[in-house]
Amino acid sequence: TRPGFQSSHHLYVMFLELEKLTIDRNQFIDELTARNIGSSVHYKPVHMMSYYANKYNLKPEHFPVSQNAFKRMLSLPLSSKLSPQDAQDAVAAIDEICQKYKR
Repeated sequence: TRPGFQSSHHLYVMFLELEKLTIDRNQFIDELTARNIGSSVHYKPVHMMSYYANKYNLKPEHFPVSQNAFKRMLSLPLSSKLSPQDAQDAVAAIDEICQKYKR
C-alpha cells in the first residue's frame, strides 16, 4: 500500500496463465473447491451484462482485451479472519493444481 492509504482487503484477484494450463478458469475453480478453497469470479465486463449487451448490441468479440482478462481472472479468499495457515493452504492448492494441469 502507498503511504496514507489502507487496503480494504476486499478482493485478491488472480490472473491465470491459461496458455500454460490444460484446464480453463472454471475447471481451476472446481479444483480449488475440491480442495476446500473458496474462489469466485466477482466482476463481469460491462459488455457481458445483459442490459448493456442488448441495448447497445455488444458482442464479446468487440472487446477482445476485456474478454481475455475475464476468462483468466478469479478472486481468492481474502479477509481479516484469514489465518497464515489458510493462506498457505491456498498457495499449496494453487501450486498443486498448476503442477497437475501444466502443459
